[in-house]
Parts: sequence; structure tokens; C-alpha cells
Amino acid sequence: MFRLIAFLAGAVIVSGCATDPNEIQAAYISDHQYRDYDCNQLAAETARVQRGVDTLRASLKKTADDDSAQMAVGLILFWPALLFLEGGDGPQAQEYAQLRGQAEAIERVSIKRACGEVSNQGVANTKRASQTNGAAEVTFWQSISKSEDPDDFIAYLETYPNGTFVALARNKLKRLGIVQIESE
Repeated sequence: MFRLIAFLAGAVIVSGCATDPNEIQAAYISDHQYRDYDCNQLAAETARVQRGVDTLRASLKKTADDDSAQMAVGLILFWPALLFLEGGDGPQAQEYAQLRGQAEAIERVSIKRACGEVSNQGVANTKRASQTNGAAEVTFWQSISKSEDPDDFIAYLETYPNGTFVALARNKLKRLGIVQIESE
């Protein structure tokens, strides 16, 4: 009888713990919704999705770590308390799986379109690139966005030929009377 109770308690404990985000599988998302996106739109969408993934990963990791700590303390001090663990995978884990699926779908479309870094390096490297290059690009753009000097926008286009703000830079050059610059 004691073994049965211990087994049932163990099953409840294991089912009550939150899953580490590295173990949550991406949900399948069809490429269809991204089929009309150009490379700039795919890059922007990648950055948006990656921000969501990063935010949820941190939250899910904290929940999983907290559950692990509660489990350790409970096993050592008072195991019946483990029956009341509140963890488990909730809506955040489902949203995380959806966002990871979106990131994979965007990557597949980027590969089909030969969009450079997103397709060649994958979404994992896009995260690093978006944190370093993306921050630098946004800073660059913010510093020139109100400028009336066409050289600022030409420099942006030369530095970030596939950047997030390419269309805006080209529009600004048109308004400043500069002939459209073709991308390389």
C-alpha cells in the first residue's frame, strides 16, 4: 500500500512541475501565412517573434527553476507538501510553442526566398544578430530618422542593405529629391 501511495505521489509531483523551455517542442505553423512577405518583412517578423520567444523563455525558465527548488526542499523536508505544487505547463508554454513554430515557419520561408542571414544562419543565430546588429541598426536609424541630409540615408542603405528601415530610407531619399538607389 505504501508503494502505491509513493508511486501516486511521485506521479502527481512530476506532473505538477513546469517543463524547462528547452524541452518544449515547437508547434507546427504553416509557411502559408508568410508566403507574401519580402525579406525585410521576414526579418522584422523574425525580430518580433524572437522578442516574444525570449520573454516567454525567461518566464518559463524561472517557473521551472522555482518548481525544481520547491521539489528539492520538499523531498528533503516534507514530501507531502509536494502534492500541492502549483507548477505545470500552462498557457505560457503553449504560447511559447506557437512562437517557436512561427520562428521555424519564417525561417523556412526565408530559406526559400534566399533572404541571407535568416536563411543561412537560422533563427537561433538571428537572435544573436538581432540583439547586436538589430540594436545597432535601430540606434543608427533613430539617429538619422529626422535628418534632412541625404548622405545619412545613403549611409544607412549601404550599411544595412536588407535592413528593417530600407523602405523608409528610400522614401525619405525620394522626398529629399534623391533618385532611388538600387539595392545590390
